[in-house]
Amino acid sequence: AHGNSRQANGSDHQIAHVWEMERLTVAGEPAAHGACVGVGTVAMLALYEWFLQQDIPAAVANAMHADGPDSRRVEAEVQAMFAEPSLVASAMAEARAKLARATQRPARLAALGAAWPGLRTRLESTLVPAATMAQWLAACGAASHPADLGVPLDKLAADYRRARLIRRRYTLLDCLEELGLLDAAIRDLFAADAHRHDPFEDRDARPAPSAARSDGGGLAHAEGRAVDLDLGVAGPDDEAVARRELLDVRSHRASAETDHGRR
Repeated sequence: AHGNSRQANGSDHQIAHVWEMERLTVAGEPAAHGACVGVGTVAMLALYEWFLQQDIPAAVANAMHADGPDSRRVEAEVQAMFAEPSLVASAMAEARAKLARATQRPARLAALGAAWPGLRTRLESTLVPAATMAQWLAACGAASHPADLGVPLDKLAADYRRARLIRRRYTLLDCLEELGLLDAAIRDLFAADAHRHDPFEDRDARPAPSAARSDGGGLAHAEGRAVDLDLGVAGPDDEAVARRELLDVRSHRASAETDHGRR
């Protein structure tokens, strides 16, 4: 839809936005949006691979009997996850908007359970394997691993949780949180024996000369097209959110460039 980035701006972009808002730099320059999105895409593809291996109908049944989100806990998490006051304020507003839709949680879970057989088939036929995406990015000299951007694996692990807090849109990160599976997914992704998630194997950063200059997004936005779980959570304020998130990123990028120019 015109003026709305929801269709192609999912959780991969939210990971990228976290890094950009924190003024991530590569070789002393602000990290390029495309480089951040590329690594974020690999990160989310790995999470989708984990998601597809789970017994989702059973997880839905369990979640139906669990308590919904606690506003005090979510607000405390926002306060703990972000150091900069402006980021805390922005994330708090987004988290509260998401909490306002908590009454839709049972309907979302029921919709996921009912749609799962067809949705799983659609996901499996659409998604590019994380390792393949990483290879494609590396083959064209782009960043493909968090180390290429100077992001430690323990930070990326934390950023899976942080990324869901900065936008009110509903993505796989929110779905896994509602299912009570997000923390388990993060643990498994970064387990030492998680061989199937090769893109996250700890290693030294490769030279990525285009990482600070590439301005393209990830090579595939399957998350935006087929995987942004549409379970009745889109709101009438999506266009305003899209404009605000663009201004947020531009503001933080401009601040980073100003700081760099002063050095």
